[in-house]
Amino acid sequence: MVYQLRYKSKAAAIAELIKKGVLRNDLTYAPETHAVVYIGKIVDKPATINADGEIETEATYLDGYHVDVMSDKKLTFKSKVTPASPVHKFG
Repeated sequence: MVYQLRYKSKAAAIAELIKKGVLRNDLTYAPETHAVVYIGKIVDKPATINADGEIETEATYLDGYHVDVMSDKKLTFKSKVTPASPVHKFG
């Protein structure tokens, strides 16, 4: 199972992943966990930069701190999202 998740912070993500049994307290993977990818902030609209290399418009970001999880264990997350254009995919 692949889970795409969004949290308020990396600390909140880690806390829930430990609570759900995805990670152990030492942050190693639980036996059913194949991968945890800490994506962080996702760019919504990139910055625009002029020919002189100066930023004309700052980048904007989607809300939250994003994490992808691959696990054999069926889990339920309140923070699960379904992005239209994921920035990360498992092969």
